Amino acid sequence: MNNLTLRERWNHLFSDRTSSSSKSIEEIWTFISSKHSAHDREYHNLEHLQQMFEEFDRIEEEISQPDAVTLAIFFHDIYYDPTGNRNEEESAALAEEILSDFNFDNDVIKDVKSLILATKTGSFPATSDQRFMVDIDRSILGKSPDKYANYRNQIRQEYSLYPEKAFLIGRKHFIRSLLGNDSIYHTGLFKEQLEKQAIENLTEELNTIESGR
Repeated sequence: MNNLTLRERWNHLFSDRTSSSSKSIEEIWTFISSKHSAHDREYHNLEHLQQMFEEFDRIEEEISQPDAVTLAIFFHDIYYDPTGNRNEEESAALAEEILSDFNFDNDVIKDVKSLILATKTGSFPATSDQRFMVDIDRSILGKSPDKYANYRNQIRQEYSLYPEKAFLIGRKHFIRSLLGNDSIYHTGLFKEQLEKQAIENLTEELNTIESGR
């Protein structure tokens, strides 16, 4: 499915499915697209989804349930409130509601929910697909310093309601929690390709924060 647009991927998953309610595939896509296009979404937006699918396409053969992971990518940031702590739970609940309405199998819905919940900070992914899902979501951490800096600036804008001091305290906690793990990534592929750069990026940001630069 390389080089497909987000809409083409969406249509592929929902082709020939009808809703038990009055909602159409078009209406659900419009809702998802609008949520990710909100004015306060500088990073967790449609571009983030596209970047995740670029990573997904590289390693799709390693994924056991590619349709479930694809659905999870679409739904995992439906709810994104920097001040909230139940974004993943609310996103998973909405995914269950919509997928049930379009008569997806219960096993698929269960997998999608668990994949979304695995992306919550502090969670530990239990299955191979969950580990790939988390690594795909975290892939930006191991990109070039320029891309990482852009990501960090976008996150700061999403947290613009917080004063700088409060934001930096939160960033330090986040970075230290990642660096305190045995590794940033959970799968061999991502460890091999992105781990070293991710550690360098995170360490550089932490040093900058702590030095007050």
